[in-house]
Amino acid sequence: MDEFSAHLEYTGIYRYLNNPEIMSGAAFFGLALISGSKLVFTLAVIRHLSQLWFLSTVENPHMRKLYGDSLRSDAGFVKVIKKVARKNARLLESRAGRHAPEIKRVAKEVKGTFDKVYSETAEALEEFLAVSKPKISGVVQDTKVLLQQSRERLIISRVANDLSHYDSTKYHLSIIPSALYDSSSFHLGEPIRVKWTAPSHHSRRDWIGIYRVGANAHSQVTKVSSLGMWVPVHDEEWDGDIPLDLHRPNRPDVDSEGEVIFQADKLPWQCGTYEIRYHHAGKYNVMSMVGPIKIFVDKPATLDFQSVRSSLARIVPLCLDSDPSLIPLSCKASEDGITEVDGRDPDDFRFWSESQAKRISKAIVQAFGVELTREVIIADANLGALANRILVSRDLLSQ
Repeated sequence: MDEFSAHLEYTGIYRYLNNPEIMSGAAFFGLALISGSKLVFTLAVIRHLSQLWFLSTVENPHMRKLYGDSLRSDAGFVKVIKKVARKNARLLESRAGRHAPEIKRVAKEVKGTFDKVYSETAEALEEFLAVSKPKISGVVQDTKVLLQQSRERLIISRVANDLSHYDSTKYHLSIIPSALYDSSSFHLGEPIRVKWTAPSHHSRRDWIGIYRVGANAHSQVTKVSSLGMWVPVHDEEWDGDIPLDLHRPNRPDVDSEGEVIFQADKLPWQCGTYEIRYHHAGKYNVMSMVGPIKIFVDKPATLDFQSVRSSLARIVPLCLDSDPSLIPLSCKASEDGITEVDGRDPDDFRFWSESQAKRISKAIVQAFGVELTREVIIADANLGALANRILVSRDLLSQ
């Protein structure tokens, strides 16, 4: 930083304006005039006042701290206006005669009124932002939910025209209970096994998807995207999401029942209540449905190092697909006392892909209310280090 001059130079548009970005607010007022909407006008005013508040309380103090006296108070354009105004004021004063003192007094009162209005507006805006912070946070969260729902609805439902050949009462789904919890609850990242039953002549392109409860308004047709959370009934006859068209015949004695597993990226990585739907022939006709099922994340009762680390010891292996080569040694050990194996900390873990780090990030947000980026999680890659980072972040957020 010593190589940079402490003197501030003004070039380009900054020769004439100190903060040219303020002019962009004219676009919002233009939209208000075009639309004739009071809401748009209100947003334009709030945006303009917020910009003024930011300049006066954040940017200007920071710039003055960096550049000191070299920071000018008036822009070039303002200086020109003031110069012309002073010239006209002297001309007016010379012609006003005995009324000149009265004109000066009125001018000072008007200037003081504008300064007072600006000061009171800035104080009112600061108070409004302080009081509205919880509400704004709620609006942001609601907006995230709406965006998620909008993303789910980017789908064109395709329906089959041969449903008269199939009896939907012969299709059935059942969820295999979790090994750790009751039949309707699964920990975030825990594989979900589903048994299916279908008539012997069912389509080889049938598939099963998992959806949030309430996302679909109809039980006969699915009208929202599964966002990749689906599996084929006959997985061996698909290449990813493309059927291989092997034309294998359906025989009465086989393929009338089976089991599919939702795991890894096929699982929802957001806590909530979900339902599972059986679809016909690669289309969106629903032949059977089961649910609701609850997906939750283990939250510690108290936030201390041991409880946070214990929660991470349950969360991280599930996010890493329970791969023995990736999960921490401390999660595989059946007894305490292991300190290091081949120089490796027992709390260390590894990744196959960034998507696994993204899962851990999502789980930490839902379990502890702390947002950690994938890069931070990959850099730490240790249960103890993550536990300490979460506790420090919580302390900072509580201040």
